[in-house]
Amino acid sequence: MNKLECTCIDAYKIRNMRDPNCCACSCDYNDLAEQLAKANERVSDLESKLEAVTQEARVQASELDTQKGIVQSVQDKFNLRVYDFNISKALDIALSKFAIEQQVKGALEFAGYLDCSNFSAAIAAKESGFFQLVESFSQQLRKEQE
Repeated sequence: MNKLECTCIDAYKIRNMRDPNCCACSCDYNDLAEQLAKANERVSDLESKLEAVTQEARVQASELDTQKGIVQSVQDKFNLRVYDFNISKALDIALSKFAIEQQVKGALEFAGYLDCSNFSAAIAAKESGFFQLVESFSQQLRKEQE
């Protein structure tokens, strides 16, 4: 910026102030020009700092988004494992009930077989042992499945 020549330069040099009787606009202009230059310099510094802070905020926001994604992924995996565990537990209970039902059904069928084969009479007469009856029942089941 170009400085204007001050008409009250002597008073300015001696007392470091303008001559109040001088109407020289140049002194005001020069003072304002200096203030404007300093203000522009300060604005430039603040803009640089703002850009640096804005960039850091963008980096942190990006990292936060990444961390949110990781947390969501871990939470999804946890929920899936809880779901799988619940399904597995329900399946185990259902299979246990089914196995018990099958055992009861098998026991009832075997009891019916024993009734038909005169088990008590065979045991009393000691004609056949218990394991022979079980074996004969197993063979009958195999034939029915074929």
